[in-house]
Amino acid sequence: MAGWGAPIATVVLGGIYGPYAPDLINSFTAILRAGDQLMVVPPGGTTVIDVRDVALLLTRMVESDNYVPRLLAGGRFIKWADWVVALERTPGHAISTQRVTTDGLLALAKELTAAASPDELPALTEEAAMVMISGVPLDDHAGLARSGVALAPLDQTFADVIAYLRTIGRLPRMGCL
Repeated sequence: MAGWGAPIATVVLGGIYGPYAPDLINSFTAILRAGDQLMVVPPGGTTVIDVRDVALLLTRMVESDNYVPRLLAGGRFIKWADWVVALERTPGHAISTQRVTTDGLLALAKELTAAASPDELPALTEEAAMVMISGVPLDDHAGLARSGVALAPLDQTFADVIAYLRTIGRLPRMGCL
């Protein structure tokens, strides 16, 4: 594209949540694990941005007459303990949790990785553990405002994710989530 004279833009996104994903990885993994196993709650937090906000943001970037070479769109920063509380509000059911230290989370990830069979992914990888403990708030207000994008409410994003996962048969209608 750059060879044809088209501008190139870099977009840095936070944890993308929302319905209609081509596969159930990354942010979906945390929700599915919280629903059918146990949610470990380390210190720190994560960013949450609704996939529809991302779609609107990208559309506005492409359609704009004003070239934006870089855009940061992390979404809301939420501590892991608050993430669990927000997720619990959606179905109104408690999620089984275990608070862990940073070192405890890394040790658990190593144990789960070692215990997983070669043909299955561990419930928590070392890479995922590192992502969970290294999240920081991102100051994306200027980019979102410039694009005229207001973030969807967290509760709405989580409700739509849960509804989507139920629709495709990945979450039962009853139970934890």
